[in-house]
Amino acid sequence: MARREFRLQEGTSNKYWTIEWEGSGFTVQYGRIGATGQSQFKLFPTEAEAQQAHDRLIAEKLHKGYQEITPDAAATDRVPAQADTPRSLDMASVNFIGVVRVLATDAEVSALETWLKTTLPAGYREYVTTLGEGVLGGSFVRVYSPWRIEQQLAGWRQRIAEYWFWERSRSVLSRERALESILITDTLNGDELIFHPQQRDRLLILPVESEKIYKAGSSLLEAVEWMCSSGKLTRRFKARNFEPFDSRNG
Repeated sequence: MARREFRLQEGTSNKYWTIEWEGSGFTVQYGRIGATGQSQFKLFPTEAEAQQAHDRLIAEKLHKGYQEITPDAAATDRVPAQADTPRSLDMASVNFIGVVRVLATDAEVSALETWLKTTLPAGYREYVTTLGEGVLGGSFVRVYSPWRIEQQLAGWRQRIAEYWFWERSRSVLSRERALESILITDTLNGDELIFHPQQRDRLLILPVESEKIYKAGSSLLEAVEWMCSSGKLTRRFKARNFEPFDSRNG
């Protein structure tokens, strides 16, 4: 359960608005500060639809000038605001360490999408067919090859089912939706980049040292660049060195 609180105090306006989301429904309360307000509960067919409506209503309130006053204890539920034009990894600037690339083919990516019954996020096909399997940033980001995603998905979901550490970020991603998500990238520190099949343009980070889930971008190239340059997971670094490896070799 996640509660967000907002106020509008400008001119003659002195209003509050709150929204509390859990599962496939949420409750909104609103009115003048100091007066008895109103409360409404809304139920949706799915949790995804509830989340979309929840996020849309918050965006509308912020656009109208409301300011969020959610206590710091709940602040970990928030998704950091993204820049208007998120930066994407420039693959042309990547410096290869070694000459042998472990590239996936278009056919392998298509076969994975058929197996997963979903399309992979924008940029994934381009990344694994151009850079391939390896470690980016000197020794940090590892984008999974098609064969590695297929090999590790079931085990990863089982681990998430047993060890879920991000309950305070439920408004960003619930444990139930995490179990339907797909792991496509990690860091050598243990942070993991995932997406839900119904929201392929919303790539999320499960950080190993924080209960706060981050939104990393709407495409894989945005997400990878965010992982390298945001400063949230590690110190920012400029090097875009890439060292290939083949996970099939053990």
